[in-house]
Amino acid sequence: NRSQRADGTLGWVLELEEFRKWRVGNLENSGSTPAQTLWLNGLPGTGKSTISAYMYDLLLHQYPDATILHFFCKSGTPGLTTAHNIVRTLCYQLTQKDPFYQRYLQHKPDLPSTGRCENVVLLFNTLIKDPLSKGRQDSDTFILLDGLDELEDTSSQAGQPSYASKTEIEALLEALVQIPRAKIFVTSRSSPELKRILDEAGTTRTISWRDNTEDIKRYVK
Repeated sequence: NRSQRADGTLGWVLELEEFRKWRVGNLENSGSTPAQTLWLNGLPGTGKSTISAYMYDLLLHQYPDATILHFFCKSGTPGLTTAHNIVRTLCYQLTQKDPFYQRYLQHKPDLPSTGRCENVVLLFNTLIKDPLSKGRQDSDTFILLDGLDELEDTSSQAGQPSYASKTEIEALLEALVQIPRAKIFVTSRSSPELKRILDEAGTTRTISWRDNTEDIKRYVK
């Protein structure tokens, strides 16, 4: 997706009021302050994944000392299709960012890899939320999740009862948006399940073809 972006495109994203508020908004220095969340949603083909890749590169450049975690969901691609994949990938990235997290997680017990929604929340709390709460408090934490509508729900595939009638991604998102002092950027197609959580958690912006008009003209020249 990085190579798909033509030079000079996506500048309009930086001008979005929703994005500016999300990026520069100050989080209170409190362990109980929930995450700041920005959800960009739109129809297929509106450039959501290209925007996510652009955001990742931008944040790396502008916040070199920040903890920046990311996951790009891809339907049909092993390792990129479940909520458990998200947690384990973010955990690995966390350990590569700072030796503290590697030491902190070194002696954690074996944890479930698939199944019930309770398991993915336990996994998230143990591998992501708890380490972040014990790590550096003087730098920003960004979490980028692209294409959440492409995730599969392994708990329903296993024929196990849903946790309070929620899918794994719903259970994970509800835990994620409560992470203290973090900024979360999500892209996906809209769905009632995601809308219920992300509308309440933060700011929502729907991307349309009108947003991309000038970029398309520049790309085809």
